[in-house]
Amino acid sequence: MILAIYSTFEQMHGRKSSISELIERLRPFSRDSVLTLCAFISILLKLWDSTAPDLDRYDHLVACSFDWLRGDWYKLAARLPEPEFVFHRRQLLLISKLAILHCDDEGLDVWRIPPGPFGTILLMANDHFHYGLTPEMGKDEFENVKRLFAEFIPVAEGAGSRPEYRIVRARLMLEQANKMRHHPEFIDIPAEFLNRTGMSLEDYEALCFGLFAKCATLSLADLDRGPSAFTFIEENFHATAMAHESIRLFLKDMAAPPSISRTEILQRDYGTNDFTEARKHPLCSISNGYLPLDVLFAIEKFETGPYWVVNDISAEKGTRLRRFWGAVFEAYMNSLVSGSLVGTNSLFIPDPRRADDKAIQICDGLMLQGSSLVLLEYKANMFTAETKYSGNFTALAAEIEKKLVRGTSERGKSKKKGVEQLADAVLQLFGESKKATIAGLDLSGVKRVYPLLVTLDAIGASLLLSRLLKHYFSRSIVDAHFSDVQIMPLMCTDVQSFEEVAACFPTMGLVSILDYWMSKDPNLISSLAAHSIPQLQGHPNDRLSSEWLRISERICARLFPKEHAAAQWSKRVHPDQVR
Repeated sequence: MILAIYSTFEQMHGRKSSISELIERLRPFSRDSVLTLCAFISILLKLWDSTAPDLDRYDHLVACSFDWLRGDWYKLAARLPEPEFVFHRRQLLLISKLAILHCDDEGLDVWRIPPGPFGTILLMANDHFHYGLTPEMGKDEFENVKRLFAEFIPVAEGAGSRPEYRIVRARLMLEQANKMRHHPEFIDIPAEFLNRTGMSLEDYEALCFGLFAKCATLSLADLDRGPSAFTFIEENFHATAMAHESIRLFLKDMAAPPSISRTEILQRDYGTNDFTEARKHPLCSISNGYLPLDVLFAIEKFETGPYWVVNDISAEKGTRLRRFWGAVFEAYMNSLVSGSLVGTNSLFIPDPRRADDKAIQICDGLMLQGSSLVLLEYKANMFTAETKYSGNFTALAAEIEKKLVRGTSERGKSKKKGVEQLADAVLQLFGESKKATIAGLDLSGVKRVYPLLVTLDAIGASLLLSRLLKHYFSRSIVDAHFSDVQIMPLMCTDVQSFEEVAACFPTMGLVSILDYWMSKDPNLISSLAAHSIPQLQGHPNDRLSSEWLRISERICARLFPKEHAAAQWSKRVHPDQVR
């Protein structure tokens, strides 16, 4: 992950712009020209990726957006040891949202204006993402951490991601779900999806994948053609083997015209960081076709689209799905951990149970590495747009407590969640009262214990979350005494960060990775992915890489069966030409 700041109008001009001033600057331009330019910038810089942008492409966009004086500064600022960038995902999404709300069909073409005015719009947009939740004098550290944490959730979500990880995880979790037909809450998600939408889940995934692949592989020569290169019509999808009805249903789910999106935003919008409508409809139906407002949101539809389709069938179905999905995520994580530890000396026990009472689970998984023990809890909870994007840090903290610390059961009773479950696991295994034992596990040599919480939601990668949860964890064990072991601070990460570092397990081990994180960040302000691990450089997760090849091969065969069959035949006939 690249940590950087973005340039603002306030920083350059000495005063913060108002949102009404930004709207007035934007209003003269035609809606479609603004939307297509924002999409062009996002695709050219590949802003769905969490790595730094190509600086040659970046310089070109800066030169087109700014007068030479400001432009030269922003080119230089992008090359500083602590870089400062003009463009980012949230900025372009906000400008697109404002264009949908306030720009007309007719207006000036923003593509044809001289450098300067659009650069000012870009900087003004960057003035409006922070809530002003600075620490307050007289407040204790816990309260100030809650305030600051609310600022960082949109930052983490807007930073980009690894699309291949999301696609692989989504497919593997669905495959895992299909293996769990014995589970009391089992839901046949492909069948429910087909009944609800009229199209197969396999077709939906293939079309999502194809859309991403098309956007991700557009060349500079393609993009030189302008909006026609990345604005699609239904007939473009007819080049695939997908049934025309499946394509129609896919576009119906993915796309909405600006008039519909405007209505949806006006009905429910939680501020400048809320892009729920673009998430729901990542394609915008404009005059020339379907425009990808944000490529990463299209990938999110591959990942979460089936979940929300089933969730929305009924309240009862949604409740059942959430229970089932938690079990699916636990199974996925335990499979990931065990697979990543093959060939190591680490001992991993999924779903560890008390030897004296198999009905009591200690935690979701535990890993013994030498004299260190890692206790793992996994949480598949999703968090509401209102708490994540409104800037109401009190409501956000309450939802964090409810879903990650202590919640309420369906019968209305208090129920331990992630943080308190980990604290309880520590107390069961190492507390002063009679210690729990686990079959096949010798804890007599354990000197340090690492509680680790992994979330499916990207919220786990937000800055300050580990520091916030550490307060709750410490409070849960404050009266306990541990004479023989050192209990390390609770740490929290999201699943993608965990997937990335799992590539190091055979050479470095999870304990060493957590120690490295704490050595770089003893106050737990940042996240696991914020610190580049030297051993990880050039070593992707081989397991996920092989799954990526398997899944992409299968999808390509579904989209283009004749071409795929010919390619496979060529590989067999001419294996020496395959690289």
